Amino acid sequence: MLQGISALIALAINTVIIDIFMSNYIESAILSFAISLIIVLISAGLFLSPIGTWIMRVQNHLHTPTEVERQRIEPIFLEIYEKAKKKSPWIPKDIQWFVLGDDELNAFAIGLHTIGIHTGLMQHCSDSEIAAVLAHEFGHIAHRDTICSVIVTECGFVVMMLKSLLLLCLRVIVIGTSFIWSLVNESEIPSIIGNYIASFLCWIANYSISVVYYICIAPSYPARRQQEYAADRYAAELGVCKPLITFLSRFPTPPLTFTLTLAQMFYGTHPKNEKRISELQKYMSQ
Repeated sequence: MLQGISALIALAINTVIIDIFMSNYIESAILSFAISLIIVLISAGLFLSPIGTWIMRVQNHLHTPTEVERQRIEPIFLEIYEKAKKKSPWIPKDIQWFVLGDDELNAFAIGLHTIGIHTGLMQHCSDSEIAAVLAHEFGHIAHRDTICSVIVTECGFVVMMLKSLLLLCLRVIVIGTSFIWSLVNESEIPSIIGNYIASFLCWIANYSISVVYYICIAPSYPARRQQEYAADRYAAELGVCKPLITFLSRFPTPPLTFTLTLAQMFYGTHPKNEKRISELQKYMSQ
């Protein structure tokens, strides 16, 4: 529910931003808003298309597995995939896995057709733990969590792109004006002052836009934490509850501080592992 609200907010933010630009060229406010909404929906659809899937794979630095990696992971992947298709017949039939070359013990789902596996997971985890992590990621795909994530990510891309454009325009206008003033007055002082003013205005604009953006997408964070519980439960229902608990036990949450508590509350995407383990243990006891 919260993730759906967050996705709708993200769509609204994108629509309003584009509408601000479109209204300069289209007199009808209704027509301008309608065109902006269509552009946003087409853009979201593009991210979920094969082209968008390829773009997200490139953005996440995913590459095809080596023969050694394929021999290790492919049987595990296919076994969990078959279980997921039996449990959730609606999941896509062409989900593929790719590799991200770093030491993190993790995996992730992007879009509806891709699961990325960190090399650290393959190097340091057992087959059963890898199966549990993959089952968790299939849970995200089965629950359509990745669709909402793509929409929210798209919103962030549009906002940050326009923020960069705004900061560039501010800097060009202020520095350009001060430079011309320096030439007219034959003094470097206006140019130096202009640089400071431009930096100050860009700093204000940068943090103002960032604060507004994070406020708008705030509902997505508690929603994503709930998604983690649901994906854990999905993995447990596929029969890999114990190895998932073993995997999560590898990462104890650091002692809470005031800063960490606020960070977890407002923009933490994952609940504490102790809580996730507790929920899985409750499932096992039922």
